[in-house]
Amino acid sequence: MSDESMKRIFKLIKPLLLSGLLFLIFQSFIISFPNVLAEAFPSRIPLSAFPESESWPSDLQILEIHTPVFFKQKGYRSFDDFTDKEIQEIVGRGFNTLWIMGVWEESEFSRIIHQRRKDLPDGEVFGSKYAIPDYVLNKNLGDERSLREFVKRAKARGLRIMLDFIPNHRAIDSPLIDQHPEWFIHLKQAPKRSDAKSYFEHQLPDGTKIWVAYANGIYKGVPLTDLAQFNLFDPGALQHLLDSARNVAGLSGGGGLRIDDLVSLFPQEYRARWYPHLSMKAFDQKIDQLCLQVFGQRPKHSGFVLEPVLALIKKDHPDIKFFGETYREQHQLWQDVGFDLTYNKLIFDRLVWGFRRDLDWMDFKDYVFGKGFHETTTRDYCFKSVYFLENHDENKRIIQRVKREFKKNEIDPRILDASKLLAACITTIPGVPMFYIGQIEGHLAAGPT
Repeated sequence: MSDESMKRIFKLIKPLLLSGLLFLIFQSFIISFPNVLAEAFPSRIPLSAFPESESWPSDLQILEIHTPVFFKQKGYRSFDDFTDKEIQEIVGRGFNTLWIMGVWEESEFSRIIHQRRKDLPDGEVFGSKYAIPDYVLNKNLGDERSLREFVKRAKARGLRIMLDFIPNHRAIDSPLIDQHPEWFIHLKQAPKRSDAKSYFEHQLPDGTKIWVAYANGIYKGVPLTDLAQFNLFDPGALQHLLDSARNVAGLSGGGGLRIDDLVSLFPQEYRARWYPHLSMKAFDQKIDQLCLQVFGQRPKHSGFVLEPVLALIKKDHPDIKFFGETYREQHQLWQDVGFDLTYNKLIFDRLVWGFRRDLDWMDFKDYVFGKGFHETTTRDYCFKSVYFLENHDENKRIIQRVKREFKKNEIDPRILDASKLLAACITTIPGVPMFYIGQIEGHLAAGPT
């Protein structure tokens, strides 16, 4: 066959060859399309895991208020002034849980420290709401009777009340230090110079001097100078922990406890800071033995002192919700221990810090829900995660962030657009949304933190 004939034949079959090649490419794309989607939307959890017809296990919608500030703005003197109409307005907005943050009497020493702050409204000075001498209601909020009646009125209208519980520390001017110094980490001799900033000198009523450890909170190695660290190795301290939890749970009407600073009570963290001479195994065994002695049961997760406490409170109040302040990717473990809800701080940080000018939706999605989220996420974990853009610690961070991004001091409309976009995220992903007082109304100025 001549070359000329071959060229004519090839010219005739060339369209057929190209068509066949295109068909094979198209068929390959169709077959691999689900994998392409999986790579574009990385997730261990398929959308089918969250069918639209299914009721989510947690139907909570949380509103947090800074109670002393709220009372001051309203002119309230007790919870009796918190009217049924206002309760109904909160419920009417879709909330069924009200976290009344900061109801306990604050430390006078903490108040002195906070006098240096410049961001308090009307010259009002507030101490830390987590530097408390003990669980005594703030005198500016009325008495326990008014709180109990308020809880009953709220519960009757479908509003769960959640109170703060602080298991890791007390204020450094707490009378408990004089009454039970053994409940606190302390030294009987002055600390070494390298540790001097981690302790404060305290004189007991009999004239004896001790050096009590400052709590560290979530800040590794940074002492919080208005807080004294509880000693989990003391049976009396553990009994006080249980008694206090029962008291606060009762005051909440069995509604809920928002439990502060779980990072410091994480077994590895606590051992490394206060008992580094012990192996992890020896530390866990000591905690488990003390729990059996004080609570009558060992924790199922060795070393987690709060596990039997939560279980005992749950027996008294079966419907109570435990909400943990968790950080450092410890959320899943605390849920396994018995927490109904935990912070999802990873999503918060990515939502707030990941918002950048000219970041389109696909890039934003990949940044927020990409590596480090889905790889460690389960369906149950999502349902128990609390998502938020603001709280008393993270006050107006999105506004401050976007203002810096756009390099403007005044409020830019894009800030409001960003807030709406991020609010849509936290209210539509599986889990529990939480809003801070003033956020829905659109308040742009930050209050006390």
